[in-house]
Amino acid sequence: MYSLGEIEAQCKKASKGVGLSWGLAEEAGLIARHLSEFNLPGSDTVYINLKFIEDNGWEDNLIDIKFIEQIGKPISGLLLGVMLLDQLSNIADYRTSFEVPVIGPLAVVGALLRLQNERYFFSLSWENCQITMDDDGFSVLGKNLNPKIVRRFVISICTSSKKPVFDKEKNKRVQIKSWQFLTKMAHKTYVPESATSRLRGAGAGENENE
Repeated sequence: MYSLGEIEAQCKKASKGVGLSWGLAEEAGLIARHLSEFNLPGSDTVYINLKFIEDNGWEDNLIDIKFIEQIGKPISGLLLGVMLLDQLSNIADYRTSFEVPVIGPLAVVGALLRLQNERYFFSLSWENCQITMDDDGFSVLGKNLNPKIVRRFVISICTSSKKPVFDKEKNKRVQIKSWQFLTKMAHKTYVPESATSRLRGAGAGENENE
């Protein structure tokens, strides 16, 4: 089992390893952490997204969420979740369905869980899965929890006069299937050892206490 801090740090380093900015890497770490708090596979869904980004690249800008479908190509759920948070003030009381492929849609839930202490409710659904946060708490229905890709994605976000209520059954850990792959991604951020790097302070010293 890994602590929440370890999960967040590993996903953050792996995100930087595939080329995301530090800001987005931090978001990825928080997405993994928040999902893990609710006994959901945060690290695994972040890996699904990072693998897609590593294979297909990404653009360092956040477009208007209302024009997602006009792009006409698959979108990472991790990036979609960050876009939703970034543009929240413009899309509160918002409901729509995306008819474009969404990669690792559970990452959107992880992003929106940032709102758990705010006066917002949300509901997301895709084939055989619906996830809701409202005044009845946090609920997950269906068996298709962490798909690699969905073709139709429905989302609703609304403001509320009160905050969501949780039974706080948190801090259970789920099996992390993708940990070794995240580790390989994280290793891309390390500086290769060389005579020059060691002169500049990389690596251990001449004894284990340095």
